[in-house]
Amino acid sequence: MRWIVFALAAIACGHVAPAPAPIAKPPAPVVVTPPAPPLPLDRDLPRLVERTLAMYEAIGDALVGSCEQVTARLATLSFDDVVAASMKVLHDGRGGELHAAFAHSDQRFAELGRRITSSPVIASCAGDAAFTAAMDKVTGGSP
Repeated sequence: MRWIVFALAAIACGHVAPAPAPIAKPPAPVVVTPPAPPLPLDRDLPRLVERTLAMYEAIGDALVGSCEQVTARLATLSFDDVVAASMKVLHDGRGGELHAAFAHSDQRFAELGRRITSSPVIASCAGDAAFTAAMDKVTGGSP
C-alpha cells in the first residue's frame, strides 16, 4: 500500500498541473451614441438653401395643366418648414447671412424663378381664387 502512495507522489511530483486558464475580462460595453439631432432649419442655412431649391423645383413641376390640376398638385406640396425658417432668419435680423448662404445658388434660383414666373399657368390662373390660395399656402404668401 505504501508503494501506491509513493507512486502517486512520484506521478504527482513529476507532472506540473496546467495553469488555470486566465479569466477573460468581459468586453467593455459598447456605448452607442445617437447622432445629434439636426440643427433647426433656421440655424442650418445650407440645408435651408437646399429645401428652398426643392420648393422652387416642386412648384415649377406642378405648373403643368389646367388651373384645377395645378391647384390640386400645389395643394399636395408642403414647405411650411422653409417658409417658417426663412421668416425666422429675417425676423432675427440675419438677412445678410441668408443672402450669403443663397449666393452660391443664385444662378439656379434665377433659373427656377424664371421657370415659375414665365409659366403660362401663372398668367392664366392668376384670377383663380383656389389657385392663388394654393400658391400662397406653399410659398407663405397671403393667409
